[in-house]
Amino acid sequence: MMTEDDFYLRWCEVAAQQKPSDMARLAGTLATSPGQIFIAGYQAAVRATFPELHHNGWVCFAVTEDRSPDSKAGPAKPGVTLVDGKVSGFKTWIAAANSVDVLVLKVGSGNAAVYGYVAAEDAEVVINLRTAEFLADMSQGTAEFRNAAFTPLIDSSRVREFRRSEPFYIYLAFLACLSTLGQSVAKKAIGNLAAVALNEQNTEPDLVRLDQAVAELLAMMDRDGVTLGDRWDIDKRLFSMYSKGIQGA
Repeated sequence: MMTEDDFYLRWCEVAAQQKPSDMARLAGTLATSPGQIFIAGYQAAVRATFPELHHNGWVCFAVTEDRSPDSKAGPAKPGVTLVDGKVSGFKTWIAAANSVDVLVLKVGSGNAAVYGYVAAEDAEVVINLRTAEFLADMSQGTAEFRNAAFTPLIDSSRVREFRRSEPFYIYLAFLACLSTLGQSVAKKAIGNLAAVALNEQNTEPDLVRLDQAVAELLAMMDRDGVTLGDRWDIDKRLFSMYSKGIQGA
């Protein structure tokens, strides 16, 4: 299985600066595990949501903050605040934390929320890695911001679409990954890729149809004993996790 570092380098060679659909598809053909499929689709979803971003490396849309009550382990970590163009506080889930180049942050909530980005290499950004059972081959962690420079994003009009764009492009990357296999699953995946290419609207009905196609492929994989990565039994939950939200929408 390809390491995250190797996948990053191949992604930069093949997928960087592509439009989101091609980014997901091309990176998906490189992926060898659900964690890499997630990264392939996630990078495309972030670009579709924030079209101003043209960075050649990996981006994380860091939204999650610590909502847990104070405990014996200590007080909850404070969320991020923005003062005089600098952000401070914590975001508690960073995807590809060991490889990420840019962190897109949501600061505040509701209509008062603002969006912008911080360079991960900024000296005032501290990323701490942590182990994970789910998608364990993808590095994950938390980020602390200590008055880090924050660049506002002018166009955040598509942010509400992220909940649909994320599964859409991850599913697209999954189809691309399966299309590289030399068996019946690949033929089915290739057919679905062609259908998406003909009608790539990413509307709610399109996503529901794509979700149904992915469910059929997962059933075929179970039937034929096809797996992706050593932790497939755990990591295939990635797709059922999104499916629950889509079918319940």
